[in-house]
Amino acid sequence: MIYLIKIGGGEGVDIGSILQDAVDLIQAGERVVIVHGASHEIRTLSERLGQPEKFFTSPSGIRSRYTDLAVLEVTLMAFDRVNREIVSQLRHLGVSALGLSAMDGGLVEGKRKAALRSLQDGRVHLIRDDHSARINHVNPAHLLAFLDQGLTPVISPPAFDLQDGPVNVDADRLAAAICAHITPSLLFLMTNVAGLQQDKDDPTSLISSFDADQFEEALAIAHGRMRLKVLAVQEALAGGVEKVVIANGNITKPIQKALAGHGTTFTASAGASPSIVSKKQDTDRYAT
Repeated sequence: MIYLIKIGGGEGVDIGSILQDAVDLIQAGERVVIVHGASHEIRTLSERLGQPEKFFTSPSGIRSRYTDLAVLEVTLMAFDRVNREIVSQLRHLGVSALGLSAMDGGLVEGKRKAALRSLQDGRVHLIRDDHSARINHVNPAHLLAFLDQGLTPVISPPAFDLQDGPVNVDADRLAAAICAHITPSLLFLMTNVAGLQQDKDDPTSLISSFDADQFEEALAIAHGRMRLKVLAVQEALAGGVEKVVIANGNITKPIQKALAGHGTTFTASAGASPSIVSKKQDTDRYAT
């Protein structure tokens, strides 16, 4: 079994707590791959460089980063900085970590989107200078070789387009694509909220589980960036991943608790209805 742990890049995610739990797994003999985002670092670096962030919303309601060439350069700098910090922390904790981007060694290839549809003031506009991509190929050979050598890969975007070079890809969907190519595997999307909630502003409305045939319901509930996480879950399970958990990374032993049922667990099995955690259960689970 391979544990793929995706560390969210949003502000407030406790990277140290997630990494300590990952180290415990590694020291117990488990194989771990880490994928990370860098949204907070991108925002911070963009402000420092006078390059304000831009976002657009698709007609389906998904909000994405607008990545022209100038923004892509800032994005690559931010991913590199976060990657080095995670590798450094793992090395201090005694783990032989290897920092990579998804484009290294032909790990992940993407196809840049020729045009993106953006909904503005009720009208659809086309964006043609964005340098983001859909993932269309994953070659895990080098990644599996690193694991066999006792190394822990730490991976970030970008992917590589054979024609256009580095291209930005969503880190959750990157994690899902990689995880689907290194099965048997489990995927943990560690973020700064408890999981998928019926009411995004009410932690007591956490939904504890979904089956693979309930994705339309999950997408209808999800808001903002959580919609991309649900899409990543769907892609991972469709690719053969056994289980995916969206979980809170800001508690002690967050991965172990995710394994024990904290957060929102998605499985390929069918038949069960979504289960909403009661207020008492939520208090007990997330008191730490």
